[in-house]
Amino acid sequence: MPRQQIIARSGLASRGWASRLPVTAAEQEEFERATWLDRAYPELDPPELPAAIIEGFCSLSLIDALQRSAFRVDPEEAYGFNYGLERTRFPSPMFVGDRIIAGFDVTDVSPRGDGFLVTTHCELRVESAERPGLVTDWLTLILPRHEEA
Repeated sequence: MPRQQIIARSGLASRGWASRLPVTAAEQEEFERATWLDRAYPELDPPELPAAIIEGFCSLSLIDALQRSAFRVDPEEAYGFNYGLERTRFPSPMFVGDRIIAGFDVTDVSPRGDGFLVTTHCELRVESAERPGLVTDWLTLILPRHEEA
């Protein structure tokens, strides 16, 4: 099945944008507790680390929810699994309180078993910034729902 038919049938868009309210200090602290960063690094941050910087993995954790608000697979037709990331980079800092916008571009759809491996280029950036704070290629395995007999 051609790429555009796959995308159209699943309900997957080829490009999408999402905006998010600023990450708060409380959300950053919750992330640090949930991922045990507060236990792994109990000492104070070094003075060279900018105050209120959003930890890279915290920004990475926003991608799933932001992508879902930009576009989603029709749950009646298909479902997906996180398959991994490629070329993940954090080229510029993002800070608590910054308004973050996210862009998503489906760059490849390849047959994989009964479904398709979808590669989506993702960018998170501060609304007024020239450079993104996060770039990554996210791989998702999309599988069709089987009709029950």
